[in-house]
Amino acid sequence: MISRKKLSIYKRLNGDDDMFSYIGTEDEKQLIAPEDWSQIRLLITELGQLKAGLVSEEYAVRIREHLRQKVEADAIDDIVGMA
Repeated sequence: MISRKKLSIYKRLNGDDDMFSYIGTEDEKQLIAPEDWSQIRLLITELGQLKAGLVSEEYAVRIREHLRQKVEADAIDDIVGMA
């Protein structure tokens, strides 16, 4: 699950996974798997499209479901704010 801590690290590095590999701490690298980084990036992209009104209602429902499945409840507002 994507947590507030993972989002904080992602945001601190502006989503730059190369930078993460260079300056991320060992604790951060153990916390965030490559799949987490990809999921955060995908969700931010999808949420941005949703906010801009570029998706169908059917796709919007799938995005919201994806959000609930992948993001801890207390981190949802954070990731929505990043989009």
